[in-house]
Amino acid sequence: MKDSFFKNKRFNLLFFSSIFFMMSFTTPLAELTDYIELFSDKSWIGVVIAMFTAGALLSRFFSGRMADRIGRVPVMIIGTIVTAISGCLYIFTTTMGLLLILRFFHGLSTGWRPVGTTAYLSDIIPTNRRGEALGFLGIAGSTGSAIGPWVGSVIKEEYSFELMFIVASIFGVIALLLTYQLPESLAKPEKFKWSFLKLSEGKLVAKSAYPALIAITLETYSFGTILAVSPDFVASLGYSYKGGFLLIIVLTSIISRFFSGKAADRVNKVKLLQVGITLSVFSLIVMAVSDSFGMITLGGILYGLSIGITRPTIFAWTADLAEKGRIALALSTMLIGLELGIFLGAFVSGLIFSGDISKIYMSYWIAAFVSLLAVIYLARKKSLA
Repeated sequence: MKDSFFKNKRFNLLFFSSIFFMMSFTTPLAELTDYIELFSDKSWIGVVIAMFTAGALLSRFFSGRMADRIGRVPVMIIGTIVTAISGCLYIFTTTMGLLLILRFFHGLSTGWRPVGTTAYLSDIIPTNRRGEALGFLGIAGSTGSAIGPWVGSVIKEEYSFELMFIVASIFGVIALLLTYQLPESLAKPEKFKWSFLKLSEGKLVAKSAYPALIAITLETYSFGTILAVSPDFVASLGYSYKGGFLLIIVLTSIISRFFSGKAADRVNKVKLLQVGITLSVFSLIVMAVSDSFGMITLGGILYGLSIGITRPTIFAWTADLAEKGRIALALSTMLIGLELGIFLGAFVSGLIFSGDISKIYMSYWIAAFVSLLAVIYLARKKSLA
């Protein structure tokens, strides 16, 4: 593989640090519903997940322009430090109020790290291979997302919540050590000034990325739904470890990313997004009618394939839409939509669920409808490919 990305030391550091970062913040994910029961009842799950995305959403307004000014690496480091610290803080959380505050703080990590990571990759990879490179970066993220929840579920079931949170922090520390070795990729980074955090200091969003923002908001509503209600639902259908379902979704997304990244460099990106999100609609319908282990697993496989197509494609599309010198700002704008979609999906489905398994089906039907709206929206945006 003469032109392999993995011959690039910077790419390797970015790839493996991303794996450990994702492992860090996803390790407790599948066990949150059980953890919530230590303080209250499962009806809070939607709010707990929504608080995480609210923290990420808020920080997106700053991380993009900061990455374009002070550099990609400092922005990645900020996000990685937050997730490394947050893991251990769960151990000292004793009330629902403290848990909600911690989830908001923890969410800041994903508001900073992915923006810096994606902008860094865009700096070091040729434009004509951007989609392929983002596909590989997505594989790193998906690998961490697959391993994290599964490891968390096993540790919690076999040992304790406390050990699960400690392991999550250890993963974060490893990601931090790898990230520190990356040289800065921004040509002329500025020295940090507190004024950079002022709302009036520079642009908060990139208008060029609005089409991608709208599309991903509608597309990721379903992911918020799955995060909020699927762990308990799949457990009722025979999953011993709740993280196993997320593992299946992520593993299948990895498979499709091997092909979708290159496809995003060669075909109309908007049409490719339509294909991916249409597959998501079908997967959610399968989940909505599932009454067995096999059916819900099929739904998870189809959903994993869909996000493996949509995620690298929409990242590459956003980079194409970006103004010169504003890639990080465009990416952070698009990612505002990602967090907003997850927030809405988790919050609404959590309210519908309220601890009653029989109500989960409705959440999947609503998510399928919202994803269908994304397909319809993109049908009107072919000229922006």
